Amino acid sequence: MNIALPVSSEVESVDFQFLSADEIRAISVKRIENDSTFDSLLNPVPGGLYDPALGSWGDSPCTTCHLNHSTCPGHPGHIQLPVPVYHPVFMDQAYHLLRAICVYCKGFRMSTKDLHMYMCQLRLLQHGLIHEARTVSAIGDMDWADKFESPGPGESEAEEDGPIDSIIRKREKYVQNCLRGNPSTSGDAKGGGKHEGRGEMRRQVIKEFLSGIIKGRLCASCGGISPTYRRDRSVKVFERSLSPKEKAKMAQRGLKWNDATTRVYQGKPMWEPEATLSDESEAAAESLRGEGEDTQVDAVGPDHDVERSTPATVGPAIFQRYLSPMEVRARLVELFNKEQDLISLLYRSKPTTRSSPRVTPDMFFITCLLVPPNRYRPEARTGESQISEAQQNSLYKSILRGCTKIAQVYTALSEKTEDIVPLHEAWTELQEGVNALVDRNANPMRGAAAARNEDGIKQILEKKEGLFRKNLMGKRVNYAARSVISPDPNLETNEIGVPPVFARKLTYPEPVTSHNFRDMQQAVINGNDKWPGAFAIENEDGQIVSLRNKSLDNRISLANQLLAPSSTTAKITSKKVYRHLTNGDVVLMNRQPTLHKPSIMGHRVRVLPGEKTLRMHYANCNTYNADFDGDEMNMHFPQNEIARAEALQIADTDHQFLSGTQGKPLRGLIQDHISLSVALCSRDCFFSRGDYQQLIYSALRPESGHIFGERIQLVTPAIIKPVPRWTGKQVITTILKNIQPLDYGGLTMHGRSQTHADQWGPKSEEGTVLIEDGEFITGILDKAHIGHSSGGMIHAIHEIYGPVIAGKLLSSLGRLLTRYLNMRAFSCGIDDLRLTPEGEKSRRQELQSADHIGLKVASGYVSLGDISDPGDALLLERLEEVLRDDSKLEGLDLLMNSASKDITGAVQKACFPNSLEKPFPRNQMNVMTTSGAKGSRVNASLISCNLGQQVLESRRVPLMVSGKSLPCFKAFETNIRANGFITSRFLTGIRPHEYFFHHMAGREGLIDTAVKTSRSGYLQRCIIKGLEGLAVTYDMTVRDADGSLVQFLYGEDGLDVAKQDYLTNFSFILNNVASEAVQLKYGAKEAQCLGTHRHSFSKYMKSAIKHAKAGDPNGKDPLISAVNPATNAFATSESFYEAMSSYLKENPDGLIREKGNKTKKSLSLNRKNAETLFVMKYLRSLAEPGEAVGIVAGQSVGEPSTQMTLNTFHLAGHAARNVTQGIPRLREILMTAAKVISTPSMTLHPIEGLSTAMAEEFAKSISALPMSYILDDAIVEEKVGQGKLHGQAKMYRINLRFFPWEEYTKTYAIGISMVMDAVESSLIRHILAITKAEIKKRTAQATAATPTIGVKAGVVEVAAPHAAPIHEDGDARDDDDDDDDASNVRQRANRLQAVSYGPDDDESNETQEAVNKDDVTVGEMEGDGGEDSEGSAPPGQRTNVNGDEESAGHLALGRAERVRSEYAEVTDFECDETNGGWCSVTLEFEAAIPKLLMLNIVQSAIAKTVVREISNIGSCTLLEREDKKGYIINAEGVNLKAMQDCGDYIDPHRIETNDIAAVLSVYGVEACRRSIMRELASVFSSHGIQVDDRHLSLIADYMTRNGGFTAFSRMGLQGNASPFTKMSFETTLGFLRDAVLDGDWDYLMTPSSRLVMGRLGKLGTGSFDVLTRLPTYHVNALA
Repeated sequence: MNIALPVSSEVESVDFQFLSADEIRAISVKRIENDSTFDSLLNPVPGGLYDPALGSWGDSPCTTCHLNHSTCPGHPGHIQLPVPVYHPVFMDQAYHLLRAICVYCKGFRMSTKDLHMYMCQLRLLQHGLIHEARTVSAIGDMDWADKFESPGPGESEAEEDGPIDSIIRKREKYVQNCLRGNPSTSGDAKGGGKHEGRGEMRRQVIKEFLSGIIKGRLCASCGGISPTYRRDRSVKVFERSLSPKEKAKMAQRGLKWNDATTRVYQGKPMWEPEATLSDESEAAAESLRGEGEDTQVDAVGPDHDVERSTPATVGPAIFQRYLSPMEVRARLVELFNKEQDLISLLYRSKPTTRSSPRVTPDMFFITCLLVPPNRYRPEARTGESQISEAQQNSLYKSILRGCTKIAQVYTALSEKTEDIVPLHEAWTELQEGVNALVDRNANPMRGAAAARNEDGIKQILEKKEGLFRKNLMGKRVNYAARSVISPDPNLETNEIGVPPVFARKLTYPEPVTSHNFRDMQQAVINGNDKWPGAFAIENEDGQIVSLRNKSLDNRISLANQLLAPSSTTAKITSKKVYRHLTNGDVVLMNRQPTLHKPSIMGHRVRVLPGEKTLRMHYANCNTYNADFDGDEMNMHFPQNEIARAEALQIADTDHQFLSGTQGKPLRGLIQDHISLSVALCSRDCFFSRGDYQQLIYSALRPESGHIFGERIQLVTPAIIKPVPRWTGKQVITTILKNIQPLDYGGLTMHGRSQTHADQWGPKSEEGTVLIEDGEFITGILDKAHIGHSSGGMIHAIHEIYGPVIAGKLLSSLGRLLTRYLNMRAFSCGIDDLRLTPEGEKSRRQELQSADHIGLKVASGYVSLGDISDPGDALLLERLEEVLRDDSKLEGLDLLMNSASKDITGAVQKACFPNSLEKPFPRNQMNVMTTSGAKGSRVNASLISCNLGQQVLESRRVPLMVSGKSLPCFKAFETNIRANGFITSRFLTGIRPHEYFFHHMAGREGLIDTAVKTSRSGYLQRCIIKGLEGLAVTYDMTVRDADGSLVQFLYGEDGLDVAKQDYLTNFSFILNNVASEAVQLKYGAKEAQCLGTHRHSFSKYMKSAIKHAKAGDPNGKDPLISAVNPATNAFATSESFYEAMSSYLKENPDGLIREKGNKTKKSLSLNRKNAETLFVMKYLRSLAEPGEAVGIVAGQSVGEPSTQMTLNTFHLAGHAARNVTQGIPRLREILMTAAKVISTPSMTLHPIEGLSTAMAEEFAKSISALPMSYILDDAIVEEKVGQGKLHGQAKMYRINLRFFPWEEYTKTYAIGISMVMDAVESSLIRHILAITKAEIKKRTAQATAATPTIGVKAGVVEVAAPHAAPIHEDGDARDDDDDDDDASNVRQRANRLQAVSYGPDDDESNETQEAVNKDDVTVGEMEGDGGEDSEGSAPPGQRTNVNGDEESAGHLALGRAERVRSEYAEVTDFECDETNGGWCSVTLEFEAAIPKLLMLNIVQSAIAKTVVREISNIGSCTLLEREDKKGYIINAEGVNLKAMQDCGDYIDPHRIETNDIAAVLSVYGVEACRRSIMRELASVFSSHGIQVDDRHLSLIADYMTRNGGFTAFSRMGLQGNASPFTKMSFETTLGFLRDAVLDGDWDYLMTPSSRLVMGRLGKLGTGSFDVLTRLPTYHVNALA
């Protein structure tokens, strides 16, 4: 097909339907029935899988179309199955319907009333009437209640039908009225009212219906009891017979069911009628007795009606009976015939028309299989004598062999030489073959042999290598090249250097016109091998003439005839020359991974003779995230003028200057260019006339189009006498003056440099860049101005002159600084790294504290105060206890890390910057780190100071079992050097053990990078798949591809992220008013037209701002929510209007001309004009209609998340940043929308006026208090002897000693009674439960240890191989995506080599271990924290300390009695009710019990026991706020409702939590939306990454669009209106099954669906069509 010629028709929509057997036979060109493929001469066998009718074979043509291998499209064949088999994909549906059938009345068992309700709902939903579908279900309920409030005693069943009929009639009437009033009843328009809401409700209704029809076995219509069924994989179905009681009941009512096969297949016998009932029954019974359960068969012939309520003649009672697919189909046929109206609504989502065919159960069965053409099953030839068939052929061969076997059995059955059992066995084999063809996992071959199983259709479609993702979503392209990239600073920033070998291979079909005739003529003459030449010529009729083998004379002849028509009949009047890629062509460059939009940009080509690699300017490195250490890039050559125009004007590098993530610049100069810029701009840099002109000419060449005029404007020298000298700043001034476009003003700006002013000297002005009207006055151009930084000089030029001039300036500065580098040179030596002797002394002095700080921190942590001896026995004992408990060790690690960080900071402060041998600016290393050219202070510190603490997953270096980190240290050593603190530096070398520590941290960074990148990539894929259809429409709303509304205004203010950086910088706008006015195309006529409602808008805005406070009853809606800001100039956001009004009122820069003041310069504006200029800029800053804001939002979250994982890698394990928590939290919020998060927490704000002491006491009172916190020690005494309960008994006396009551009541705000209550109600119960479980376990082990011969010792249970975990949504995950996606725990667990992917899996493992360890459940842990949560019992409320001792004694006596009565094993209980100091329990068991380690049991029970607890809340801590203004309470765990009741202590309106699901359940969907935004922002901000709120708000709005909290997963994507979008994501076959079952269709509105069909997406420039008025008169084209 010629891509240059228009196609007259294109695909508009795709319907998903079943191919019937007749349609398959009509499509097929040949029936395949031979399981042999080749004969002995290796020729294809007729009727075989490589039959020539299915496509050409080798050199022989196709016998169907008679074309050869390259042109024959291929033709499908078919295999006719002798018997129907289940369709493995739809068998679950068939089985579900079978279970719902009443075997007596052949319909659904559900009541008529309910069936009718579902019919009404489904009919209304077919027309998109969602509200009416909800209403119709309530009609019956209301009427039912009215009619049957008090039924009379004499009412019979017949009389009840009246009200039911009435309800049905009312519903029917309501539905008819709704459909009559709905304009789309005649048939859906384009889009069909098909949207997510309709699909969601339809799925919900169908789910309710399918679960409702199988609930009861009693039929509501006839009262019959249907049997139950059992399914054996996707192969067999068994029917369990009724119980004797049920059979008797059915016989009493006269109900019996007959054979459905006989009725349906009457006249179509499956085998000969001579096969009588008795013979087959005997054979079947014999086989049942011999074969077991799985081979129990239906022994009934099709021509005999048999009453099924009795065992009949089958011998002994059969409890279950095999149903053949034929019988199942017969029953479903009867069901579909009876319930056709409901079934057609169930399996057809479009409204039924007269031409709609009936829905039949044939879709659940396969009788005819389509065989793909030969070209899609290519053979592999190895020489002349060997041919290997396609893998798929073996699957078809097994089906053909199954068919042959059934035919043989049928023949034997006809001749009465075989019974019926082999037929069913052959039938089962055929079913297995069909299952294996569809799904490899359903192949009967299991175990190790399954690795050789061929891929089924499911595997061919799914995963990254499947047809959808590999061949439909991503397509191979021509006109592309790939090579290594190399740097070239002499190129323009928007150019790409292309080697000649690519230029000669890549061609462009350029039409020949009178304008380009000479160029095309010369290209044809040059031919294919000489650049710039041409590869071929295309004539008007589409014929292509290759120039490859043409002689020079032939080429000259063809070149001279380019404008001469070769055909008079052709519609196209010009020829095309396939010319080589030449200078000035535009190509698209791409570097993978393509994480954001600028990863593909348009570059202009410059062919570089003699080069072998692609050459690129340094300024593009940050955009592509590229370096030159072997990176490769792809180059694509657009092949038509529209693509070229878009690549040049939209996708080009200059227009990608700003990032869509946060609106900050992406492009800028790097490394040496920035270092040289610092030197160029310093005050001691002077140039002679020759050097000055040389520098200017290297930067600006008039002949290359670098300037607007013909001559370069120079400036007068700064120094005239004794010799003229120009400063470096004047060089920059010259460039700025020459790139200034006509009609634009000079640049005026001021901004801070990254290099601090005090580095140049006291009171230096070099810290601020000041440019006035294009004159560079003060400051240094470093990374903040010529790098990729916001608010710099390049950014300012981009703002006032536009992207093209900014690109030219970058190129000019690059050439200038490259030339200056050649003149000046730049190098870094050892002298730049060395410290002065004073600096060395200071460094050593600061590092001395490293020897004793560890001992100080460790002794303080274990509460031993100041200890001078690191070998102190008590210290080592306590440290060992800490190091054995990971939670305690974590606390010690945090303290040690903090102390070591202080040491490193002190060393850096002592060394930098004043202790270096060479001071700034002569110190080149210092210049690089401070200007932002390369590295940072951290890198300089590693070289010159010390390496500091090595951090592994935010912890210190872990210890071995021996208590050492490395063998060279002592056990439990306190010196911080032993746990990864490195005092050495790279300059003077590091010690061997320090080298080892540093490698640990570096290795962790590498692994973190390698492992986590796949997770962040999959996260981004999930988000973009969900958001891909979201775009800004012409009414400024954000809508999905199906038209459903997501946001009323993009980002809540309609502004484009990339256009809002200078929006509120009013002084910059007024300083550059001339340039801004030209840029905005500002004119009085436009302003007047757009500002019609200026005064009314201003009045409204003032009132809205005045009443903008929360809770103000006079508050107004935002103006932009009622008025379209795109068509009304003064409709802006409140924040912008407030900032603008404040600036206009205060006039801080004096740039606005006041009334009566005529002294200002002519360019200054009055207040009214300034306001108009500002709002016009706001208007220009709005998001463009068609902008794919959803994809940009997905990229803006996904691209930084990838960077999060890479930060650790670049710092090689240094403690500067730890990013391990970032991605797991993002996955938790976005991919799983987790209801239960890993670390829930709350932040509580105490009310004003609450004292610190009361706030602290409140925090203690709501904290969970484990008993281990207040227990000093526990002693267990064991003795055997005479007991109170047993003659010979084992007795355990457990003595618990608590800390002094004065300490724990004050520390934890609890009372003594609460402690004793916890012992009584919780601790003893835990001890007994664990003890009994331990006794049971040890007894079982003892008996199992010595098995008796011939006696069954136990049962070995094997886990079911298909037991997939059921998740919250009830869906067993059955797909495992390559990207380590949200899938298939089962398959991952079964892999031989399990791979751990970071914290997520570790946490789930820990959880599982905890579940296994705490296998003994003893009910809910109880405590009295619930009642005492608000204030609890402070120590002063204890009345029995100094009161009556007897009352305490009585209390203890009563408690002892209660304990003994409640627990049978407790024989004695004593406690100290007065002082709460001790407690004693005696337990008694039989002496014969196994040996128990009671101390371990008590320890486990104490760990489980909680003295006080509010549900789901752990420990709470009072902390000072960051701004030092008050305190906050941090709580582990979330219980919002409990905290709302604590209004006496905390502000219930300011509770903050990271549990989004809890916010949704308590506060609603708007609060949930805001919580999503806040949590996402906090994840990024904690890593120093900024993502614009507009992206986060769009993501949050999309996740809460349905009123809930929906994840970006395949479950969240289920509601998408496009089946193609869902299929191209995950579980392709599952979504395809749903689409076919539903009779779904795709109108190709989403980007994925259009990509699958090869169509242009309806986003950006594809979101509109361009129409033109055709001439209505004849035009002579050649005139």
